[in-house]
Amino acid sequence: MANTSVTIELPKTTFQQLQFVARKQHRSVPDVLKDILLKELPGLASLPYDVQSELAAFPDLSDDVLWLLARSALSKAQQEYLSGLNREAQRRPLSAE
Repeated sequence: MANTSVTIELPKTTFQQLQFVARKQHRSVPDVLKDILLKELPGLASLPYDVQSELAAFPDLSDDVLWLLARSALSKAQQEYLSGLNREAQRRPLSAE
């Protein structure tokens, strides 16, 4: 995964807290902040981009739409297909093909 540098402005007290933690852990402030962000962000990075985009849109959906999605179910054929993939994944690593 490629890294990207980001510059942010923080309240002075927040930065001081980061400095304190970094000193106690004998680490740099950027390393501490990076770990905090990676732990706090949802684990979307390992998902395909289209799935990440759909999940990122959930906070904008109405309660009615979210309830509809929560109550929706896969067809019997879809359930059987996914069940077969799950069984196969337990036997060997799966590829995108």
